[in-house]
Amino acid sequence: MPLMFVGLCVFLLKTEILASNAFRKHAATCIQRCLRGEAWETVAARIITVSSAQETMKTLEMRFGRPDLIVQKIIGEIKKIPKLSGSRTELVTLATKVSNCLAAITATNCSDYLYSPDLDVPLEEYDGYPEILIGQDYLQLILIRENREGRANEPVASRTNLGWVLHGFVSSSCKVNKEFTNHLHHSEADVELHDLVKDYFRVDSLGVKHEENDKFSPGEQRAMSILDAKTRKISDRWETGLLWRSDDVALPENKGSAVQRLKVIERMMDVDPAFSIDYSKQVDNLLEKHYAEEVHETLAGPRLWYLPHFGVRNPSKPGKLRLVHDARAETKGISLNTELLAGPDLLNSLVGVLFRFRERAVAVTGDIKEMFMRVKINEEDQKSQLFLWRGMNRDQPPRTYKMTSMIFGAKSSPCTATYIIRKNADQYAESHPRAVIAIKRRHYVDDYCDSVDTVEEMKQLVADVTAIHHAGGFEIRGFVSNKPECLPEPTETPSVSLLQTESSQRTLGMIWKPQKDALGFDLSFKKLEADIVDGSQKPTKRQMLKVIINFGEAA
Repeated sequence: MPLMFVGLCVFLLKTEILASNAFRKHAATCIQRCLRGEAWETVAARIITVSSAQETMKTLEMRFGRPDLIVQKIIGEIKKIPKLSGSRTELVTLATKVSNCLAAITATNCSDYLYSPDLDVPLEEYDGYPEILIGQDYLQLILIRENREGRANEPVASRTNLGWVLHGFVSSSCKVNKEFTNHLHHSEADVELHDLVKDYFRVDSLGVKHEENDKFSPGEQRAMSILDAKTRKISDRWETGLLWRSDDVALPENKGSAVQRLKVIERMMDVDPAFSIDYSKQVDNLLEKHYAEEVHETLAGPRLWYLPHFGVRNPSKPGKLRLVHDARAETKGISLNTELLAGPDLLNSLVGVLFRFRERAVAVTGDIKEMFMRVKINEEDQKSQLFLWRGMNRDQPPRTYKMTSMIFGAKSSPCTATYIIRKNADQYAESHPRAVIAIKRRHYVDDYCDSVDTVEEMKQLVADVTAIHHAGGFEIRGFVSNKPECLPEPTETPSVSLLQTESSQRTLGMIWKPQKDALGFDLSFKKLEADIVDGSQKPTKRQMLKVIINFGEAA
């Protein structure tokens, strides 16, 4: 209240009506009563006369006000001075105001308002944004060729081959405080691109880098111990547990996040009827094949986890949608994958699989249908594979379901699936030794590539491999051979993609033409946007990187 009254007094002092001596005296008295501490010490010497109230307030404004606004106001007043006529009086007046302005700038520590003619650097506005970071590889471009310096605390201009660069700082007292709101967005495209580049270099080193798989790390040893202890065969299916990083894993509550992700999928379904039909079919397929089931009881425990889900279309299989449970989705920095072990790399060498595929005269390829889903997860760990769904009924709350089978996207799934495929085959090592070798050495994830010398030998091998997989609950299908008569159901296929796994949709970009028994490369670039492939759209750097990698795969 006192400060508001002081401000009112100063306002009235500026008016002609109330600027009487009596009122001025009252205003000065009020100012004296309101000031305390450093403010009083600053103007104590000035409040000795009635007429000094306005001067006192100017001093307080200079000391405790916004210095940048004060300086701008003073400079503005100087700019309003009309052009000098040449009289000595006008010159002295201008010099006095400029001198007072410089004193105010120095007193308020706003030296940034002082212009140094020594720099004399041509400055131009630039509304672009950086696109390239230039490092030491192009040192000649960023070396300083010339410097121009001002006085103390003034900026320095440096000339490089790319132009002038201005160095310096902005006085803290002259900075304008602004509030900013930053939105952070985690893009799955970045993760996908990272994995794409990682796989590219991994494939590029095939046959060059020696892979040492004999020694397991402590984490890999723990994963193998879990598989050995919890893997068992129940009827015609194999069951195992998740490869937890530790025994005391506790997951945060994340149902709210799963609800929000479900609403995103529902909005996509509402605007795209075709997507809605395909997505609903995928969920129905999980339930019909008993890969998932609805949860009716109340669940409790430290490892309850709701998996968001989304749809992925494979450019190589137009019209086909695959439902993926997002094991990477995080809540409070934790996801299902962060708490799982990947386990040891049990995959066969890609080069080895390809070499063995080309060794003999009669070749065959096939793949295991829904390999991950064929492996059941024990009931204890099913509580960590919950998901929400309500179809097209938006009036009811989402229902809770659980995946009873192993999911795509889980860090532990590739290792677990390969372990179980081999464990199932080991049971037939004595009765079908050649077929067991084919399963353990000629498979890459869910792809099977093999070759033998004769048609009769291939007939028997295909039959034995099929029977062993079927005994473990797996279905191998899609056989293609350069000798169709060796297959139970001969098919005429012009070409087939090699080593394109259902689990990752990755491929070497190689195709096999069984009729000619020749290898080729897929140059269709199905994974790239059509506008980029035909040149009608200029690609971004990220898109260009995908183009290069896809071309590299095919080369």
